[in-house]
Parts: sequence; C-alpha cells; structure tokens
Amino acid sequence: MNLDNFNSLIELFFYQTEKQNPKDVFLQWLNPNNKKTFTWEEVKINIFKLSKIIKKNITEGDRCLLV
Repeated sequence: MNLDNFNSLIELFFYQTEKQNPKDVFLQWLNPNNKKTFTWEEVKINIFKLSKIIKKNITEGDRCLLV
C-alpha cells in the first residue's frame, strides 16, 4: 500500500474498512475505568452521520475545523 495514493485520512480509512472485519475493534479507550470500544462498522456509520450533518450546515467553499 502506497500512502501517496490517498488524498486524505478519510480515503485511507475507507480503504482499510474494506479489508477489516466490521465487528473487530477499531478504537478503545486507554482509561481502565472506561471499557467503551468502537468497531470498524460503528466508526464508519458515525463518520457518515457526521458528514451528513456537516453537509447540511456548510456551503461549498466554507472551512470546517474538527477538534
């Protein structure tokens, strides 16, 4: 895999989602008191939800900072 073939982290993420088991853990908290995990599928769905909200609230040419 050549990272130069990807224009953004989102492209790389969706490329990886095709290779991963959707039920496998993608993210988990490092805090031992919080056992919440997120699967590849959950993260993908949440990215689509966030994208939909952003598209409703900005117009072409606007800049958006996610923190």
